[in-house]
Amino acid sequence: MTVRGGSGTRRRAGAALAAAVAALLCAACFPGGGGEPAGPDLPRPSIAASPPPPPSVRAGMAALPLAAYGPSEELAQRRFQAVRVLTARCMRQAGYTSYDPADGSAAASPAAGATAGAGAGAAAATAGAGAADGSDGVAAGAFGYLGEQAEIRGFHTARTGQARPGPPELSEAEQTASDDCARRGLERIADGGSKAAELYQRLYGESLRATAADPRVVAATAAWKDCMARSGVPAEDPQSLAARYQGAGTAVTPQELAAARADRDCTAGTGLAGVWFAVLAGYQRGQLDRHAGELEPLKQAHAEQDRRYARIIATGGE
Repeated sequence: MTVRGGSGTRRRAGAALAAAVAALLCAACFPGGGGEPAGPDLPRPSIAASPPPPPSVRAGMAALPLAAYGPSEELAQRRFQAVRVLTARCMRQAGYTSYDPADGSAAASPAAGATAGAGAGAAAATAGAGAADGSDGVAAGAFGYLGEQAEIRGFHTARTGQARPGPPELSEAEQTASDDCARRGLERIADGGSKAAELYQRLYGESLRATAADPRVVAATAAWKDCMARSGVPAEDPQSLAARYQGAGTAVTPQELAAARADRDCTAGTGLAGVWFAVLAGYQRGQLDRHAGELEPLKQAHAEQDRRYARIIATGGE
């Protein structure tokens, strides 16, 4: 097999792997938001008249009641690193001896994806993201736009000042092999779904659906929509606006920056983020009143996962 070498190829391979693994981790780890309606067993929580927004997406998600039972950002980082190690070993065994996922892999962070979305899409867009404080992550979701970087990065997730990698220039065979190895690595570290893990995902999904349907969130979202229309950036809801640009490639256009600024201002002006996070937290507190004991095994499970990832990293995937 002919294997292309050179640091440029390795950097492109690393960036491609980072994106692939982040997407896989996102799909594997984030609680879903779609499916059945929340159901009548989630009483509507009381919230303050004008709840303040969190300082960042990361802070908002970390403060949610269910966050105490989910994987930490450190665990997500170690999981990502373990998959990279396993992927590199798999690629070398396949004959790609110059493959090095370390080059350029900082372009994507697992934390940006290891707890992302709400409404249905916002749970993928929200969990574990820390855009507002300068680290990789998302700044916008069903809650609107949080953060001061609307002038610089729009809806994109790269760090401020970080060079954006160009599109991966891998052969079709290399790209296929890299994707396949990343999936195999993720499968190796995947855990069987425990009852506690399934309950956690179900509760998170129910809380997100209940939040999306809550009259206070619906009203704040409608006010946000009106504000955006007056700003010259029509959009049905914050999540669809963010998705419009997050999937549009790596370039940040003037149009995107204008949309992000309008989203930021309308989010602040309508209080959408404060309402959204307060309502979501309220639903989750009600859930934990009934299910906290059933979720306790997750804490031990996360500790065991951390030890397993550490062994994989230390042994090079042996």
